[in-house]
Amino acid sequence: MTLRKVVYHPLERLDLVDVIGQQDLAHDAVFDLASAMLGASSASGVARGWSSVSVNNTTNLITFGDFTMLGRTVDGQGSTANFPAYMAKYINAVGGHGTCSFSTSKALVQAYRTANGELPPTPEDEDYSVATHGAFYPFIYARPVVVEGVAASRRFWDAGAESETTSTVNTRTITTFEFVLHDINSLPAPPASGFPWTRIGGLKSWIDTAGTVSLGSAGVYPYFYFESMLGIAGGGITSLDYSSSGIGGGFGGAISFLMDQIYKIKTDGASDSAGRPLLERGETAPSSLSDLDYRLNNLDVEVSALKLSVSSTLILSLTFPGGDFPTLSYSQLAGNTFNITPFLDYKPAREYLDRIEGATIGAFDAGVWGSHFSGDTNNSHLLTALSLVVPTEYRFKAFSLSIEPIYCDRGGEFVGSGDGELADALHYARIRGSERWFLKASANTPNASKQITTLTRQAIGSSTEIAFNGINIMERSSEDWSIVADNGIRLDLKITLTIHNQ
Repeated sequence: MTLRKVVYHPLERLDLVDVIGQQDLAHDAVFDLASAMLGASSASGVARGWSSVSVNNTTNLITFGDFTMLGRTVDGQGSTANFPAYMAKYINAVGGHGTCSFSTSKALVQAYRTANGELPPTPEDEDYSVATHGAFYPFIYARPVVVEGVAASRRFWDAGAESETTSTVNTRTITTFEFVLHDINSLPAPPASGFPWTRIGGLKSWIDTAGTVSLGSAGVYPYFYFESMLGIAGGGITSLDYSSSGIGGGFGGAISFLMDQIYKIKTDGASDSAGRPLLERGETAPSSLSDLDYRLNNLDVEVSALKLSVSSTLILSLTFPGGDFPTLSYSQLAGNTFNITPFLDYKPAREYLDRIEGATIGAFDAGVWGSHFSGDTNNSHLLTALSLVVPTEYRFKAFSLSIEPIYCDRGGEFVGSGDGELADALHYARIRGSERWFLKASANTPNASKQITTLTRQAIGSSTEIAFNGINIMERSSEDWSIVADNGIRLDLKITLTIHNQ
């Protein structure tokens, strides 16, 4: 770590172990400082892209020009929070490097082409699957291998002879590189010693020539360490020269990439108008994103106010299960300007039973059902009352209402009286054929005016008035509804409410 030093004492003999220790600490300090600057433990890859790349489809080898890479390794002091970062230089002229073979991947792609008559989908295709096609487009990994070299003469002390001698020894370490291509769905096996593997690139495309697969240099891409930090899939995007000043890769490439994205947000949208003002990189946009959001919300309000009408449609099912009070279910249609919320309204039933039969009803329960609805020819009609609740802002607006019965010929499904499917189908047909829906007048709207007003409804549990903004509607037909009450039926409706702003 950067705070450690080799301790020397006055008149101490300088030993080789201390010299090596001093050199190691100097290297470790640089590695640790680079790690602290980079932060993310996964940031690794090419620092400066290769000067050239060539592909030999006879030997199936990729040859790289000079490049630099940034790798990560395990902390020598055992820290689990630090992954020292180092920079390694690949110099082609040094020689002694390992080969980068794509034989295995090429054989896989050739087998796929032979079996399917086409190349596998590339990572940019919509039907590409990492699990299925990842092996055809492997990642390229590299690692530096440090060995001793550069032999030269050096003087040594011969303790036995008490004199100096001359010997030829290695005076420097030499860095060579090993390469491997590996399926992107897994990691290559870690080496027994030395530096770990670092992803430096990959293959992104193949060439099909009359059924024979080959690899071109355009199919080999670099992977920059800043691409891993930015969460970019790869392809060397941070090496592109966005600034036209020769910046490629590293911090400069990443900053240039980010500046380009900011520029696109300000000026270069995919569907922008041709007459838009073009901002320079350093210019401030006329409006921030938060201001545009504010303006858009206000514009929506103003546009809604200018609309001549708005509408809402729902599909509603009123089901009489047989021997019990009805249930209500519904769904809103997509594209509604606003939503209607329907409720069963028990107020008309209570008023009718009070006036006609002299029965004051609190909660509608099984006893009330048996006394007033089971087997009754007409009373079940009272249970088709619905309250359509709309948002408060539409109060006092004029409206148009469309109620469209949804009819089918499966009457036996919805009745089940025991008289047989044909008889039940005929019952269902007569009831739905004479079905009529109308607006229900109230003290607030004695003439059932077509204007959204504040009305009241009652729930099944009590006669407590519930105020709401909207419309009350009811159904009425001339048929005998005893079969509905006792054996069940379902009324399906399409309800469309149009509210006029003018």
